[in-house]
Amino acid sequence: MSYHLRRALAAEIDHIVWYQPIVAAASGRPLSAEALARARTADGRIVSAGALFSDANCSQERRRMLDRHTVRGIGASVADWTALGFFPAISVNLSTTTIESDAVALLRWIGKEKLQPDRLTVEITETEPIEDIGAIARAVERYRAGGLRVAIDDFGCGNATFELLHRVGADVMKIDRRFVRPLIADERSRRVIAAMVRLAHELEMQVVAEGVESQLHWDWLTGIGCDAVQGHAIASPMPAEALFYWREPAAWLPLERKG
Repeated sequence: MSYHLRRALAAEIDHIVWYQPIVAAASGRPLSAEALARARTADGRIVSAGALFSDANCSQERRRMLDRHTVRGIGASVADWTALGFFPAISVNLSTTTIESDAVALLRWIGKEKLQPDRLTVEITETEPIEDIGAIARAVERYRAGGLRVAIDDFGCGNATFELLHRVGADVMKIDRRFVRPLIADERSRRVIAAMVRLAHELEMQVVAEGVESQLHWDWLTGIGCDAVQGHAIASPMPAEALFYWREPAAWLPLERKG
């Protein structure tokens, strides 16, 4: 583990939250933004939390700590945006440990902060170990009963793909960038993605394709009926204040629950 990552895990540097927009595939209008945990190192560099989560030394408690930093960061961003009359829908990728253990606490915090639960989406990451899908399913029921939306992130890259679909009543399927990036040159990738979109729509879920790096990606995904896209072709992750200026507040649309 690098010196800077050790310092980040020790909470000795600033934990911040950046946001990457998600837009409607057909119109390009903003639907929501994914909250991404970041840390600012002592020398001013921004470290992705992905590196922290994937590190072998990142314990479950460390992951929960980072999730709490992220949730608090979202709360601060929402307070600033509300003062400006800006109310974007936000999704947040939480560890399975947090999803299982902190559902009640998170819903209580949402009520305390007077946040609009229907503008918050909790993302379940398929690529993280899921030891008890039953516990995840019960937590999801609590979130949805509390008005939150639920997404299955990194779909197709975990070892519980279809069991999650069977057990979890999610609103959104997020197709992992590992399928999206090669689609221009890879016929098999295109067939797999098209099948995922059909499956999601059959289950009354909306589909977000991640890793959209070019207009060719975007156009093809729109053509097969993908609902929304996310990636550098749309916008790179940005600080909360930059998100406010990225598109005028009136341009943002709700991503309605289908299920």
